[in-house]
Amino acid sequence: MVNRKVFYMGSLILLILTTGCSNKSKVHKKKRRTTVDKNNIEYKIGTADGCKTAKGEYTKDHAKFKVDLDYHEGWFNGRQRCQIAIW
Repeated sequence: MVNRKVFYMGSLILLILTTGCSNKSKVHKKKRRTTVDKNNIEYKIGTADGCKTAKGEYTKDHAKFKVDLDYHEGWFNGRQRCQIAIW
């Protein structure tokens, strides 16, 4: 009788320990967008800031640059378009 109690108690403890914690999260992360919308206002603002930078007035919204794909790509596009060709 005692062996059965020990077995059931051990099984119960093992069950609790193995099901209580899980490192798999049920929260799904939002997928990051991979296409640029050139009609988006943030793209246009980024293009203008990049162009100002190319002309010598460093302008960049670092917070937007890190998280907003349209601003990020617009900034590089504006800088490239407005660079003075020296050759």
